[in-house]
Amino acid sequence: MGVQKLLKLLSQQPSTATAFNPYFKTGNRHTLPYKNIQAYFAHFKQNPPSILLVGEAPGYKGCRITGIPFSSEKLIANWTIQNHLGLPVEALKMNQKNKYQSEATASIFWEIIQQQNLQAMAWNIYPFHPHKKDKAQSNRKPLAAEVNFGQAFLKELIKTFSPQQVVAIGKVAEKGMLQNGIDCIAIPHPSYGKKKAFAEGILTISTAPPKP
Repeated sequence: MGVQKLLKLLSQQPSTATAFNPYFKTGNRHTLPYKNIQAYFAHFKQNPPSILLVGEAPGYKGCRITGIPFSSEKLIANWTIQNHLGLPVEALKMNQKNKYQSEATASIFWEIIQQQNLQAMAWNIYPFHPHKKDKAQSNRKPLAAEVNFGQAFLKELIKTFSPQQVVAIGKVAEKGMLQNGIDCIAIPHPSYGKKKAFAEGILTISTAPPKP
């Protein structure tokens, strides 16, 4: 029931001039990102995650297109995500074209996750793509109101998948969760030259003893 409720919540929120919902359902048709996140949720429902990694928001070269947090078309085309999670290659879909988008933060994320062999679920504190007004091919930091709006989705996700540990990636996610009473630990975001600090944070998480 939890997964279906979460999918329904995601698919019902319309886009605005400054935020795009890749999961929004038009008529009877579900989007490609919706189908991908549906497969992603199904995997983690069968394989409950001990760790939930929570980032800031989707970017226009990554999650906006694929529906999967911290991902890109290239990572799906190369089977990076499917192979790491143990998903069938065809479980995650892409639009058919000759050249696939890559996304810098997503590439760093998966490089480090693979190095540490960390099996974790990823999400964003604001699940929709925030962009400059009427400029879809841009990114911006989510507003405080948007971060607060995203709490309903995050809390439903935590309730549905019951991770033992919730990790905030970056200050935006950390502040948003702490202000809304969600217990978490924080590690640096891998963008803006913080790849090494992010890797050190992931190493600490991956080697920490599990909670009793």
